[in-house]
Amino acid sequence: MIPGPDLIVACPHCGALARQQTLLSGNTVGAVYWTDGKCEAPMLPDLPAVTRCRSCGGFYWLAEARVEGTLEPHSGSAPEAWRRAPVVEHPTVPDYPDALSSGVASDRERERYLRLRLWWAINDLIRHEAASEVPPAYREAAEDNLRRLFDLLDDQEPEERVMKAEVARELADFQEAVRLLDRLPEEVRFAGEVVRALAQQGVSRVA
Repeated sequence: MIPGPDLIVACPHCGALARQQTLLSGNTVGAVYWTDGKCEAPMLPDLPAVTRCRSCGGFYWLAEARVEGTLEPHSGSAPEAWRRAPVVEHPTVPDYPDALSSGVASDRERERYLRLRLWWAINDLIRHEAASEVPPAYREAAEDNLRRLFDLLDDQEPEERVMKAEVARELADFQEAVRLLDRLPEEVRFAGEVVRALAQQGVSRVA
């Protein structure tokens, strides 16, 4: 992995500056793939596409933020405001519902992105833990998000069909999960068989 320079971006709502990290190169050596579609790769960090401004609390897509400049590593000549700017981060679990209701989910793809990331963020609470269930404080939000994501996914697209089956499995609708995994094309068959086996065992936890 080779990090690139940080982009200095301005919040579209209030103009506050933030540092957006970039990558010059990365790879998936040593990566772990999860049934909810998340890839954890030590040499390929998952950089945010949307964030919450630390100053005003507004949400914005980084692709739409004005770039004020570039901060090279160890640059001593950059403006102090650039060096002090906070690093852009993913929204937190409580942030995502706020983002979805704020208007930034302006089309299917953006809503799908936010709901997928909320799914991952909630699963992160148990992904590496012994706990088998999402904490009660987030259970209702998790189930509501999965039901909405299920409706957004297109079962005519092979990858989305497998993801839709995984959503059904994590909602404990094992029969629907197995049904969706019938007659998968070769390129997604392995992932589909993993999800199918878990559904047939009555397992609803991310794996």
